[in-house]
Amino acid sequence: MQIILGIFSALTVFSVIVLIASYLTSSSYLGTAVAVWCVFLLACVVHMPEGMPGEEDNPDGKSVHPFKMILFCIIAIAFFYTIGLYFPELYAYPEYDS
Repeated sequence: MQIILGIFSALTVFSVIVLIASYLTSSSYLGTAVAVWCVFLLACVVHMPEGMPGEEDNPDGKSVHPFKMILFCIIAIAFFYTIGLYFPELYAYPEYDS
């Protein structure tokens, strides 16, 4: 049950970040989703040394290994980018009036 609650919480936070960033930058939802995942990937790479097992943020080694998190980010970016390749009209949604 905790895993399902964690996944739901992560998807909710991601959706809210994408909606707010898309509105503030007047860009598409799909393009913003790719950009948010790229920022998250950059944050994972920068924070990787502290997240290694036995280091400051992961002393007991029970957290997700940083390489798995980086791989997950790359897969998510590839997934959203592939959706954009097959459905390019999604990059125009929503159209904000200036």
